[in-house]
Amino acid sequence: MGVPWKDQAFHLGINMAGAVSAGAYTAGVLDFLIEALEQWQAQKDAFRAHLADENAPDEFEGVVPLHDVMIDGFSGASAGGMCAAIASVMLHSEFEHITDTMDGNQPKTGTSNVFYEAWVNRIDIRQLLGTNDLSPGQPLASLLDSTIIDEIAAYALVPRGQRVERPYVAKDLTLFLTTTNVRGMTYPLYSSATGTDGEYTTYYGDRVRFEVVRGGAAPAASDAYPVPVQDPQAKTDWEFLQAAAKATGAFPLFLAPRRLTRRVTDYETPLWYPVGAKAPVPLPPPDLPQPKPGKPPLKTIDTFNIDGGVTDNDPCELVHDYLAARNPAFETIDGVRSNPRLPQEANAAVLTVAPFPTRDRFDETFFDPPPMTVFGMLGKLFTVMMSQSRFLGESLSVLTDGSAFSRFVIAPSDPGQRDEDALQCGTLSAFGGFMERGFRAHDFLLGRYNCQRFLDTYFRLPETNPVMAAGLAGAGKYKRAVLARAGCGAPLGTPEILDGGGKAVKWLRILPLVGTAAPEIDQPKRMQISRDKVGEIAGLAMARIRAIEGPLLAEVPGAALLQPVIAAATMLQKHKVENLLMEKLSPNVEGQRADTSEDG
Repeated sequence: MGVPWKDQAFHLGINMAGAVSAGAYTAGVLDFLIEALEQWQAQKDAFRAHLADENAPDEFEGVVPLHDVMIDGFSGASAGGMCAAIASVMLHSEFEHITDTMDGNQPKTGTSNVFYEAWVNRIDIRQLLGTNDLSPGQPLASLLDSTIIDEIAAYALVPRGQRVERPYVAKDLTLFLTTTNVRGMTYPLYSSATGTDGEYTTYYGDRVRFEVVRGGAAPAASDAYPVPVQDPQAKTDWEFLQAAAKATGAFPLFLAPRRLTRRVTDYETPLWYPVGAKAPVPLPPPDLPQPKPGKPPLKTIDTFNIDGGVTDNDPCELVHDYLAARNPAFETIDGVRSNPRLPQEANAAVLTVAPFPTRDRFDETFFDPPPMTVFGMLGKLFTVMMSQSRFLGESLSVLTDGSAFSRFVIAPSDPGQRDEDALQCGTLSAFGGFMERGFRAHDFLLGRYNCQRFLDTYFRLPETNPVMAAGLAGAGKYKRAVLARAGCGAPLGTPEILDGGGKAVKWLRILPLVGTAAPEIDQPKRMQISRDKVGEIAGLAMARIRAIEGPLLAEVPGAALLQPVIAAATMLQKHKVENLLMEKLSPNVEGQRADTSEDG
């Protein structure tokens, strides 16, 4: 059995969509969210201590709402999955919060904030264009050098610092990571399948489930792998978490695919069924090799995995279904178990961090010229695959009708920019952040800024909601003081709720902003990359191309004859690469227009 559901809390599942280098934005959102929870928890503890003190004076300035918020789980894909994995570990250690990415004129480094160190300070195109992954006679695993990913995973996904137990984090915190299993898992569609075409299907969308454990205990969920937050010596468990995090972020072709050894039992229920659900009728097991005579049945299978975003870039349904399966107040909507949606009833929600929810508009110039060439269609095919994997599917109607308080989204927004993408990491097909630390630092701070705005403006429930009402009741004689100080109106676009007397009820922020989380965060300053750095990166790119052309061409029959011609051609292409980078990074290159704000 898992940890019982806490009735007097608002339960939160946090989903993190794919982001490439904009993982820095997601990291900033998480950093501020945890800071806000910490600050509110400290003030709640002080208020509750005052309430419990029979000799305390009546006057008390520290009144705050006393309901609770509980983080039950994370889900993530690609860079979002890597952030989710880091969060599942970081939440069990002390760390500082990052409000400024500079120490004077120098970048701030050496902090205890793994989100920040991993996504702002440690990852960079210079390492990705290195050659540490190349060995004589060995095949080429990826276009970029993935050894820096190994180093960051080994640094970020282990227990570190002073251990803490945060009361707003579930004891059995659960993590879901999507991967794309290119080996696939084949299932017979009928118990009597004989191998005929149409009787089998192969499923490539994969996921790995983890659960935080303590004291050497096994996960309560039979399909979960342990995250032993109190045992840094559990080498096998930590290495598997690191491998899974690297697998979900293994961008196809550019970053190395990852091999994961999985339990056969992980696939007994096909992964297209919701989390926690069983097949309505017994299904035959997956189509796996039969054991040799005298040998026991197969218990593990090796899978080969690339970026989870290829098949599911926004796995909000995983953590949603996990919450709904545990929620005693669940609703059944269209035959599907769901969390209550109305603001008067909501007691759980999925909060999605979506750095790239969509940037597409109807393309009036699509057929000018028509994309009828092979390479033109390849580009369109890549766009289709990426956009479709980001599609929220059935969640869109829930998010857009304005009445559902069981799903929320934080997405990039910079009011100071009219014409540019809010994210500076969004250039160069979202690889732009790897080019310049300043871009990553900006987006980290923008994540903090957007998270504060979201918590303040949209993340609210009415005072009549059972979770809010229980917190107000806990304030006793200070209930009116809490409402006077913390009460607010309905979120923008949400109709007011009237009480029995026709008066609009007050709303409360689900996560009140107090302490260091209360002062309004300034919009971060947009950064630029110097032209010299662009030239340096172009040179490194050409050096990488020259280094990999041998092993790359070794896989192409007859290509060795062309190698001298290709080598000569690459020597002449540096300036073209530099010009392309200048164009794709625009307007973020030194000397280009950097700000389109009204006063800029």
